[in-house]
Amino acid sequence: MDQMPVFVRIHDPSEINQLVDELRNAIHETREILTTIDGLSKQEAEKIDAWRSNFAETRDKISVVTNTLLEPERI
Repeated sequence: MDQMPVFVRIHDPSEINQLVDELRNAIHETREILTTIDGLSKQEAEKIDAWRSNFAETRDKISVVTNTLLEPERI
C-alpha cells in the first residue's frame, strides 16, 4: 500500500499558533521543573554523604571507646 499525503485545511491559523505556543510553554516549564528536581537530588545526595561521614566518625569513636574499656592495658 502506497502512502499518500494527507492535506488538512486550517480555518484559523492563529489557533495553531496558539497551540504551538502552549506546547512550547509546557516544554519550557517541564524543563525548569526537571532542573529543580535535579538540584534537589544533588542536595539530598550531599546530605546523605554528610550523614555517612558523621556515622563513620561516630562508629570509629565508639570503637575506640569500646576497645579502651575492654582492653585497658593497651593505654
